[in-house]
Amino acid sequence: MKRAVLAVCLLSCFSWRVHGDYPVSDDHFPVLRVHAEYPDSALKAGIDGKCMVRFAIDGGGRVNQLSELTCKPEGYFEQAVEMAITQFVYQPFIHRQHEPDSQPLPVRGMLEQFWFSPAEFRERSYRPKDHPHNRVRCSVETLDCTASQVTREDEPKPPPSIVNEIR
Repeated sequence: MKRAVLAVCLLSCFSWRVHGDYPVSDDHFPVLRVHAEYPDSALKAGIDGKCMVRFAIDGGGRVNQLSELTCKPEGYFEQAVEMAITQFVYQPFIHRQHEPDSQPLPVRGMLEQFWFSPAEFRERSYRPKDHPHNRVRCSVETLDCTASQVTREDEPKPPPSIVNEIR
């Protein structure tokens, strides 16, 4: 048992590092997540939906460019998702965080998904347990940072203290 606790402590030391006020890792989680409001027209009609939005974040962790927004069915949820995603705040991504002069970098290819179901959550979007999270990799030469999505259950999860959800 003591070895298991020691192993968990050591792994957490390697996977989460701190730069300034922000924990730093290759896995990228929002520090502020806003649920999308369920559109009245879809709620009254009892329509379920799912939206996927791909976007970029600036060096400060703010969403600054939507590159793709896809909802099924179309025409109900797009505006609510766009309003919610632009309020998300991510931990600034620090490449080479061990270097004293490292700076936060913009990241492209970030992905978030929103689910809507009157049976699951009546006023806002919700997130299933297996929701993907973003893993960031940067080119050493160009410092071009791109996110890819990770969905495995055994991947690291953010410490509960850094994720704030607005309901």
